[in-house]
Amino acid sequence: MWQDDPGSDDWWNLLRHGTGPKVYWRDSGLLHALLNVPDKKALLSQPWVGASWEGYVIEQALGQLSSCSQNFDAYYFRTNDGHELDLVLDFGKELWAVEIKLTSSPSPEDMARLNKTADMIKASKRFLISQTQKPSGDGRRVSCSLPSFLEYLVHSES
Repeated sequence: MWQDDPGSDDWWNLLRHGTGPKVYWRDSGLLHALLNVPDKKALLSQPWVGASWEGYVIEQALGQLSSCSQNFDAYYFRTNDGHELDLVLDFGKELWAVEIKLTSSPSPEDMARLNKTADMIKASKRFLISQTQKPSGDGRRVSCSLPSFLEYLVHSES
């Protein structure tokens, strides 16, 4: 399991006004096996499937960055009024805001919420990761699939 560090003294603790640390299950396959999920149809009918997808995406992103020997810190961000980012990547010189949705057709409102929350932390790049087939955006704001996001991580100049 992965959890953001609730005990660090950095400025993130001043910004995270939410419900406390968020915990992600690192091995979604093991989670699904332990919960006796037999197939994709059964998985997609579970009320927790979105949280499982978030954990899977985060684990893939952190693994990709680690395999590239990238220096980074990873955080979860939530305000007490409900604005959240599933993943904040701090590369030292810049912050990337990441929102994760299971849908194959994210809405303009999803990107608007991401932008509003990313503005709170002054993130230089914003990624809305979903099951979408074709990436879109302007380089600073990107809506893409997990494989496309992993490519952005490999080619990042952070």
